[in-house]
Amino acid sequence: MSRLSETLRARVSQLDTMICVQEQLIQKLKEDRIIAKRELNAAVDPIARLPLEISSEIFLQAQATSAQPYGTPDGFAVVRRNGLPMHFLTICNHWTRIALATPELWCNVYITTPCVKTVANVLPKWLDRARNRPLSIFLHCKGVFDHRVGDSIWAYGQRLKHLEINMDFLDDGEEVEDGDDISRFYDGFEEHEAIGMNLWRPFSPATVTLLPTLEKLVIATQSYGTNPALPLCYHDLADLLCVSPNLVECRFNRMETVYRRPAGRSEIALPNLRRLMFGEDSDHTVLRNSSSLPCLEVLSVSCRRIHPDDLVSFFKRCSPPLRELVLKASKKDVTDYLVLVPDLQSLELWYADGRVATDLFSELAYPSRFSSLIPHLHTLIVHIDLRSIYRTTQLFWEKLELALVSRRAQLKVMQIRFLPVHHVRAILQPTSSTLAAFKELAEDGMQIHITDILDNEAGARD
Repeated sequence: MSRLSETLRARVSQLDTMICVQEQLIQKLKEDRIIAKRELNAAVDPIARLPLEISSEIFLQAQATSAQPYGTPDGFAVVRRNGLPMHFLTICNHWTRIALATPELWCNVYITTPCVKTVANVLPKWLDRARNRPLSIFLHCKGVFDHRVGDSIWAYGQRLKHLEINMDFLDDGEEVEDGDDISRFYDGFEEHEAIGMNLWRPFSPATVTLLPTLEKLVIATQSYGTNPALPLCYHDLADLLCVSPNLVECRFNRMETVYRRPAGRSEIALPNLRRLMFGEDSDHTVLRNSSSLPCLEVLSVSCRRIHPDDLVSFFKRCSPPLRELVLKASKKDVTDYLVLVPDLQSLELWYADGRVATDLFSELAYPSRFSSLIPHLHTLIVHIDLRSIYRTTQLFWEKLELALVSRRAQLKVMQIRFLPVHHVRAILQPTSSTLAAFKELAEDGMQIHITDILDNEAGARD
């Protein structure tokens, strides 16, 4: 019996040895098959025969033209598993190497929160693949903010170049009408400290170089009907701005701020800021508290949201070297502002009151209070509210003609756009002599564009 057992054990051992040999052979065959497939891919795949610089550019062009989910900004890639550039990693090893060797594929990121857990987990790896390239991040917050996403973004703050934040508390497809009760969107507001407050809560006043490469900041919140936008803590926003010393452009749209903590920065100094844009429905607290903007060249403000005295105070306090100014819904004599920005080259008025525009033309033609008003102006665009000019049209055309003739040496572009109003179908046209003057100026090289005042549709007189 023992001899039989020994024989069987020997047989089992022999079979184990043979299996091991065969497994090694199979493994070797699998490795040879992988090598053969790579050689086949290299022989038939045109991408494999190209230099890395060219194949990388092909990948970048493919990503730029690929279909993205609705609402994705141009040039941004959505963090997801089944889209580009992640799909490049699933084709073959050679394509994977190209994708990982092209950090530009991973630099521009679009993130929607709340998001699935895998997005928060993959985001650090995604941003690592951008290596040392500057990062552009568009964050669309819907509902509760995901702290893991915020932690990942701020962990790479040293490389942030462009940060855009759009906050929306409504679910997709949910509608709000004027007068609706939106208190449900504020439920738990203090408990969660709101999306915006959580977003830059990690900033410390002592961390003055936290975002040293950030050049562009855009913050927008959604407002619905007559309901106000969800507010951000002003001091948190001021902290964010003050730790971004190299900001070049800031845009705020439908943004409201509140003071929710007693201490913190109040004044704002941005030594490199060149463009500061406020949407028509945006809080202008940032502008009122700006103490130094020595490089500001482009400014857009809504006169509905800032008191005229505050705007005058800002110009006197900061003395910005403005080149372009956009004023929306101004009911006050704009010359009080313009005299404080003598280097202005482009002026645009939106929803301008007819009287304000007429007075401006008069001052441009014959300054009564100032020896020279914005002498370097070369572009003037005025969007006129027809209701405000209906009874003073002739005087408007006369003053406009005088302004253009007196400024013909400097002014290169003049646009008058009449904003449609249903119950105002027509206004008095310019006289033949005024039209002749416009034609003469156009022949001398001035670009004159006036919308069709008969039917309020976009037309032109050159």
